[in-house]
Amino acid sequence: MAVGRHTEISSSSNISLDDALDKSINEATTKLQNVSSLWGSNSEQPGEKATVKEYRVRIEVTFLLNDQE
Repeated sequence: MAVGRHTEISSSSNISLDDALDKSINEATTKLQNVSSLWGSNSEQPGEKATVKEYRVRIEVTFLLNDQE
């Protein structure tokens, strides 16, 4: 029987939203084994006076746990 785990990873970039997303996907696939799905759940671009200072993303990751049997 496969058992899955669900977690959330946040990342930020001062370059672009795509860069922040690439960083979070890389973090998920580097640190976790058996990743089965990724879902971009949230993005933010905080700034002031119409100037974006930082791009932030939050992804939800589902991965399968190793079966020890």
